[in-house]
Amino acid sequence: MNWQTIETAPKTWEDLLLFVPNLKSDWRKVCEGYFSPEDSCWYSPAFGVVFPTHYMALPEGPKE
Repeated sequence: MNWQTIETAPKTWEDLLLFVPNLKSDWRKVCEGYFSPEDSCWYSPAFGVVFPTHYMALPEGPKE
């Protein structure tokens, strides 16, 4: 998995890792988020509307 430019990201509700250089956090620049087709914006449950420059697919979860 490599970082991709945000222009190539899926514009669905798919959860992704987002790189957000201007994230409202003193130490964090990466967060979970998704694109909201209804609102035409990127959204993070922890930070609200965000403006990512890159994304990466979430890794596959553990096998039970």
